[in-house]
Amino acid sequence: MKHYITVFFSLFVCTILFLSGCQNHKNGSSVFVSSTNESYDSHITSSASSDLSDISSASTDTPDETSSSFSSTMSVAPHEESSEDVPQHQHEKTSDLLSNKYFVSKLSSNAFEHFALLYHAAVSCEKQVSFSDPIPEEELDLLMWLLNYDCPELIHLTGDYYPEYSPSEAEKNMISGLSFQYCMDRKSYQKCTKELDEYLDDLKRTVQGMNDYQKELYIYQTIFKDLVFDDYAPHAGSIYGALIDHSARCEGISKAFAWCMQGCGMECLTIVGTPLWENSSAYSSHSWNIALVDGNYYHVDLAADNLPSLRDEKTSPLFGFFNSDDEQVSRTHLIHSIFNELGVPACSSKLLNYHIYNHLYIDSQTDIQQQFFGILKEHYQKNSETTLSIRMENEAAYHRFIENCSDWFSRFLTEYDLPECYDELVFNDVSLTCILTIRPDDSL
Repeated sequence: MKHYITVFFSLFVCTILFLSGCQNHKNGSSVFVSSTNESYDSHITSSASSDLSDISSASTDTPDETSSSFSSTMSVAPHEESSEDVPQHQHEKTSDLLSNKYFVSKLSSNAFEHFALLYHAAVSCEKQVSFSDPIPEEELDLLMWLLNYDCPELIHLTGDYYPEYSPSEAEKNMISGLSFQYCMDRKSYQKCTKELDEYLDDLKRTVQGMNDYQKELYIYQTIFKDLVFDDYAPHAGSIYGALIDHSARCEGISKAFAWCMQGCGMECLTIVGTPLWENSSAYSSHSWNIALVDGNYYHVDLAADNLPSLRDEKTSPLFGFFNSDDEQVSRTHLIHSIFNELGVPACSSKLLNYHIYNHLYIDSQTDIQQQFFGILKEHYQKNSETTLSIRMENEAAYHRFIENCSDWFSRFLTEYDLPECYDELVFNDVSLTCILTIRPDDSL
């Protein structure tokens, strides 16, 4: 038997500078969201305090389960008029659309109005926005975070913005307006939005009739199969990069997954935080999703999967963080305080975790070899290629499995009088997951 072990490094790449040249600026210098020195993912950062008590609404109740209204947030055609000339019915339409966005809906009424002003200005490709009354610096930081992560359809925003401070001494550190920075002009924005609309229309037709889990799995696999992980691709931080160019970093990937899920009528949030896995820098950041599937919330991290870094490289998905609960994710992901303070839904269910649901999970209480044999008996297909993603409960079980997998597989073939096979093992220390690919010798 031939046995190969492959270690891949896409997660390490994910922890390197997330910004790809797109830092936010205040008066020409970088802005940070936390009062600490930690620099967080993507385009939105701020030096202001993370205390959002005066900005977010008091309610942190879990919202109602998803409805078809989520799909109404997907496509927003660029407008020609300025925000000052927008008719009342257009403001009402924008307000209804934004009310369906998870974190935006938690803003106080004043902050919500300010956000709606920014949103409409961005959709209209306006370069400058003015507030009727100056707003606190920390409020603008929060609004810009949400404009980026809760509004993935705004693909033309770079994330750079230039605040304009009130000249009044009595309003020191208050923001009277800002200037947006765009990565494409209006014509390009319209063209790219049309491409994305067509992508979503095709996706919605395909998943019609599927249940929640089937939709989610199809969306995950569809994005994965054509995607290359690339920090520095032209649209690496946007859904356009992930879905049309098929090259993106964590930010673009997570926003693309959320956008597709929402477009298919399912609730899905984009979360930002710090990666805790080995080799991750204390200053790096990462983004992933929380999805509502069949009545329960789950973590989903497509960007942490076995994504290739080269176009001609072929890989299989690990599903290491496909419908994970808080307990599993707490080992490797730390959610940013901005999202925690707004209110992140608890993910306590294991029911639809990929490996548990598909009987590809090995716990630490039962004999590991026998559990592996049980998985092989259920899933192995004689004389045809078989690819299995198997996840272990903890590090002890994980290391025992990868040390003995080849030997155990040989014993399995002998015990059940099966022909010699070629097997390849790809493993991931972060999600404690392995991909076992089994091929008959004549397929080599």
